Amino acid sequence: MTNHFHLAIEGDIQEISAFVSGLSSRYTIHYHKFYDNGHGSIWQGRYKSILVQKEH
Repeated sequence: MTNHFHLAIEGDIQEISAFVSGLSSRYTIHYHKFYDNGHGSIWQGRYKSILVQKEH
C-alpha cells in the first residue's frame, strides 16, 4: 500500500476535507522535491470519505 493511505478522523467534514487536501498537496510537493522526479499525482485515487457511526 505505497500509493494510498487511510485515516480515521472525527470532526466536521469540511474541515477534514480541507486538512486531507492540504496534507496531500504538501506531501506530494515534498515527495517530488526529495526524489527530483517531476510532477503529477502520487496517490492512487481521489480523496473520498465514508461516514462511520459510533457504537454506543
